[in-house]
Amino acid sequence: MAMLVVLESLSPLERAVFVLRDVFDEPYGAIARALGKREPAVRQLAARARAHVREGRPRYEIDRATWREAADRFFLACATGSMDELLATLAPGCG
Repeated sequence: MAMLVVLESLSPLERAVFVLRDVFDEPYGAIARALGKREPAVRQLAARARAHVREGRPRYEIDRATWREAADRFFLACATGSMDELLATLAPGCG
């Protein structure tokens, strides 16, 4: 269910920053390097992502098949510890 909330309420970059920072407690600098962004931009993305999650309303429409595929890829990336796969799942085409 949490994956659905993240998919529906966050942009790909917001999603990556939110999950890496707030779920996995990655340092902002490491997230910035992984995404090819500057640290202040990553901090701003994190603040925006938290605000969108707090709003609790969908901003994007996600079909069930897309949600299921993203959830499966997310859990596989977590299980294998693959940062590249995690980023590809959370923010396709970014970083």
